Amino acid sequence: MLSRPIRTCYSNPDALRALADGTLLLACTPDLYRSVDRGATWTHTGQRSWGGLTQTPAGAVFLVRTDRSIARSLDSGVTWEPVGQAVSPTTGLLEAGADGVLYHAVETPTGAGVVRSADGASWEWVYSDGGGRPSALLPPVEASPFLYLSQSGPGTIRVDLSTGAAVPISGGAGWAPEANLMASAGAWTVFTSWRSYRPDLYWTRDRGASWAVVARPPGSEHVYALLTLDDGTILAGEGNTVSRTADGGQTWTAATLPPVNGYTLNTTTLTRTRTGALLAGADESNGMATWGIVFRSDDGGQSWTRSGSQQAVGPVVAVVEGDGGALFAGHRQGGPEGAGGALMRSDDDGRTWTLVREGSVDAIAPIDGGRFLIVTIGEDGTYRLARASETGAAWELLGPAAGRPDGMIRAADGAVYLFGAGIQRTADGGDTWQTVTDGLPDGRVSVLTQDAEGFLYAGTPLGVARSARTAVADAPGPAPIVPMLSRPFPNPARGSATLAFTLSDGGDVDLGLYDVLGRRVATLAQGAFGPGRHAAAWDASSVPPGLYLAVLHTPGGVATQPVTAIR
Repeated sequence: MLSRPIRTCYSNPDALRALADGTLLLACTPDLYRSVDRGATWTHTGQRSWGGLTQTPAGAVFLVRTDRSIARSLDSGVTWEPVGQAVSPTTGLLEAGADGVLYHAVETPTGAGVVRSADGASWEWVYSDGGGRPSALLPPVEASPFLYLSQSGPGTIRVDLSTGAAVPISGGAGWAPEANLMASAGAWTVFTSWRSYRPDLYWTRDRGASWAVVARPPGSEHVYALLTLDDGTILAGEGNTVSRTADGGQTWTAATLPPVNGYTLNTTTLTRTRTGALLAGADESNGMATWGIVFRSDDGGQSWTRSGSQQAVGPVVAVVEGDGGALFAGHRQGGPEGAGGALMRSDDDGRTWTLVREGSVDAIAPIDGGRFLIVTIGEDGTYRLARASETGAAWELLGPAAGRPDGMIRAADGAVYLFGAGIQRTADGGDTWQTVTDGLPDGRVSVLTQDAEGFLYAGTPLGVARSARTAVADAPGPAPIVPMLSRPFPNPARGSATLAFTLSDGGDVDLGLYDVLGRRVATLAQGAFGPGRHAAAWDASSVPPGLYLAVLHTPGGVATQPVTAIR
C-alpha cells in the first residue's frame, strides 16, 4: 500500500498524475504533494490547488491553483512559475491534448464550457453552451479533431474543434445520461457521475442503440450492484438493502441485510450460484477501515442471512464460482488502518467460508482447469497478476498488472478481460495479454459486462461503448459439450472425500475409480442423472494408499481426474 502524505489525504484525492519520468503528483485540495519513490514518501510542493493537474507531451506540467492562477513546472514539480489566470469560475478539469494544447472545463452562468490555451497565459473559448456542471473532459487524441465533455444532467457532447460544432451523444451505446456506468446486469444499466448522488436506471433492448429510463428503487442514492435472474427479475444493491422488481421497475420491494456491529453496510456485489442461491457482498466501515461480508438468499432475494465462518478481512470485490464448483470471495485491503485482504473459499454453496490465503485480492476471475486469475498488491505497492490453483492456496506470479484494476470477468469465449486503466484480454490463462481499447470514448473503464448475445459493454466517464462483435465471434464453431469432473476435495484424501461432476444434459452416468493397472476398484455414481452439478462421496480408506484415476462416462463424453489416497 502506498503511504499517504497526510492523514486526511486518503479519502478524497482530487488528482493523481504519474509524470513521464516516474514522479507522482497528488492533489488533495488544497495541497499538492510530490513523490519520487513510487509513493513511499511525499513532500509538500508549496502549491495550493483545486486539483486541475496535467502534463503535456513535451513534459511541461500545468496546475490550477486555488487563487485561480495557472502555474507551470518544467522540472517535474520541483519549482513552479505563474503563467496566466484561469477562466472564472473554474473546476479542476485540466487536460493536455496530444498536440500539447491545454483544455480546461469551466462553469459558466448557464452551465459548462471549455477553453483552450497553448501556454496557459491566454485562453479562447471552444464551447460555452453546456447546460450542466462539467464532470469529465477528454481532449483530442492523435489525428482526431474531437473533444468530449461530460456534464451532470444533459449528458455528453462531442465538440468538433475544426468546425466548432457540438453534437450531443443522445443515442447508441455511447450515450451517458449521467456520465458514468457504475453497474450493469445484461441489458440493465446504472449511470451516475462523480457529482450525482441519485443515479437513474436505464434499460436497453436493442444492444445500446437506445435507452429508456426506468424508475429506480424508492429512496435509493447509490446503486452499485445489479443482477438479472432467469425469470427476468432484477436485483439492485445499494446501502444495506437489496431491492427486487419483477415488472421492469414499475414496483420494487426491498429486503434489508441483517445488521452487523452497528456499522453502515454498503452492498457492492451480487452473484447467482449454479444451484440458484444468491450471494450479496457488502462492506461495513467504521470510518477508518472497511471489512467485507457475504450474505446469502435462498428465496430469490426476498430475505437474506449472513454466511458464517468469515474473518475481519477487507471489502468484497467479487464472488466467483470455479469450474470445480467451489466459491471464492476476493477481499481487497480495506482502509488506512489495514483491514487486510484475503481469498476466502466456500464448499457449501456460500453458507460458510474459510480463509485460503491472506493478501489483497483486487480482482478475480475463473479460468479453465479450475484455476483463477487474481490481481493483488505487491510489497512495493504495485498491482501484480497471479494465477491461483484450483484450491486457491498456491499462487504463481505472472508479472505486473496494467494499473489499478476495477474488475475482471470471464466472457463466453473463455477469455478473461481485465478492466480499469483500459481493457486487457487474455485467452491463454494469463500468459499473454492484448490491449482491446479501440472505439472506447475514454480509457478509464469502471465496469465491463456481457449480454446474452455475447456483446461486451464498457462503462467509462464519457459513456458506454459496446464491442463491435460478440466475444464468441472468433470461435471456429460450437464447442463440443463435454461433462466436467472436478478434483476430489480434499486431495490427497484420508477418509471421506467428495468428487463433483457437472452435466449440461441429463442421461446415464457411470463414475468409477481405477488403479494404475486399469482395474476398477470402486463405483462412485451410476444411473440416470439430470443436468446440473452433482456430488459423489468417496471413502478413501477403503482402498490401499496410492494413485488412482476417477473416470466419468456420460452420453456427452468422458472426463477423468487423478486422485490420491493416503493413510
